[in-house]
Amino acid sequence: MSSMANGDDPSVQESVEQALAGAQNQPIEIKAAAVAGAAAGAAIPSPTPQTASQLWLALVITLCVILVVDLGGIIYALAEKKNTDVLFGIFTTVLSGLLGLFVRPPAQGGQ
Repeated sequence: MSSMANGDDPSVQESVEQALAGAQNQPIEIKAAAVAGAAAGAAIPSPTPQTASQLWLALVITLCVILVVDLGGIIYALAEKKNTDVLFGIFTTVLSGLLGLFVRPPAQGGQ
């Protein structure tokens, strides 16, 4: 009985077999990539909800720290009349990434 029948994630062997079956009429390069992806995906377990929450929190805190430090750098550079182009680029990129974590994709009916 396969582990898929129990509702669990498939084993590495089952994932590789499914990838090979799905890529049977493809060139060897495609088969190799499909097998590598399937094996890696099955070998790495999904994080527990607690671990996922910790990773999410670490990501958000890191982006916030970068945002605050960069804002301080922009203020300092403006006071010293220095070029702020790179700092603004970093600021807008980090701000966009941070906002993107909390905005629903339009495909999910983001209201």
